[in-house]
Amino acid sequence: MPAPPPKPVRRPLDLPGLGKTSHARQAFVISWVSVTLSVVAAAVGIWLSIVEGSLVDAESEGELERREKRASVGIAALFVVLAFVVGGMAIEHLQHEHEEEGEPGEALLYLSIPGFVASLGLLLFGLHDLWNNAAKGHSWWRARFWGTPA
Repeated sequence: MPAPPPKPVRRPLDLPGLGKTSHARQAFVISWVSVTLSVVAAAVGIWLSIVEGSLVDAESEGELERREKRASVGIAALFVVLAFVVGGMAIEHLQHEHEEEGEPGEALLYLSIPGFVASLGLLLFGLHDLWNNAAKGHSWWRARFWGTPA
């Protein structure tokens, strides 16, 4: 009886359209997408600040305080999202066998454990900050919190 065909090794990090290219190549593509999105976001932010006239002068102390509250909540929310992304990738690496043998495969394992711990820290910090903002009466879950008063 012939031996069964080898089970294909799962490549969970393959990007659509990049199929069997190396993970280094895929990481390179992701980094360029990230740089492009960062430049676009910066350009939109600068344009909005010029249009609203907030680059030079803030209307009042109260407006600056509201902006600071919104920034605090936004950063905390991003920490929570980042915690799920990093934690999910760490769990995926710990659960599945990867094509990398030897040192690269071991590196994924060794980096996944601290990555999971870091994701827990991000999650706890983000949720703590969101909770504290809610306790102070900053209703960040409502649309009016994010708006600018006329």
